[in-house]
Amino acid sequence: MLKHSVFIAGMLVLATLGGCYSAPQTQLQTQAQGEVSLKADQYSIQIGFTAQAQSSDTALAELEMALVGFLEWKDTAGFDVVTQNESVQPIYHYPSNGPRKLSGYQAHHSYIVKDMSLEQYAQAMKALAQFKPESLYQGEVGVSEQERKHALAQAYEMAYAANQAKLSTLMNLAKLCEPKVETIKEYTQSHGAPRVMMMEAKSSAPVASEHTVNVRLDMTWLASEC
Repeated sequence: MLKHSVFIAGMLVLATLGGCYSAPQTQLQTQAQGEVSLKADQYSIQIGFTAQAQSSDTALAELEMALVGFLEWKDTAGFDVVTQNESVQPIYHYPSNGPRKLSGYQAHHSYIVKDMSLEQYAQAMKALAQFKPESLYQGEVGVSEQERKHALAQAYEMAYAANQAKLSTLMNLAKLCEPKVETIKEYTQSHGAPRVMMMEAKSSAPVASEHTVNVRLDMTWLASEC
């Protein structure tokens, strides 16, 4: 979702420039700003599976069985799935009197499903919940580089068009013709960043803060008397 806004400022510098010009030139200065707000277009899911048993081998075997459905889904879904954590840890019992006692082992394996659209995220959450993982959360929320570049190009075009509109007004007031660009100074800013949210699978939809891309163009023009 993109939101656009434009801020315009301009001024006329009545400076007659000589030298190599065949006719007197007047310098005009304009300033305009283009702003585009966009929301996150990349979502990830964190999912984890755990199994407990009396021995580490048995815990790993049970974990392997718990992962069967998820691994089949991973192979067919086509998403980028990477391991986040994999461990086997002893479980101790601490009696009120006496030393701790080993009561078993816990095997754990967690993954991150990366770079999904909002629609893919919603579908994946429903599919993954069927495998009864120990944990299932929304992971990172982000804006893709492609979306950032697209927003930046839009903001630039908006700022340039607004400068041209301001230039037209100044030229009509000063009765000038044949404008040419002398200099362009660009100032780019990015405000905010999508939040990293942690939400349970039962949540209705992920949430991300807006990210704003801002481009300001300070332009100098030369124009001749009509």
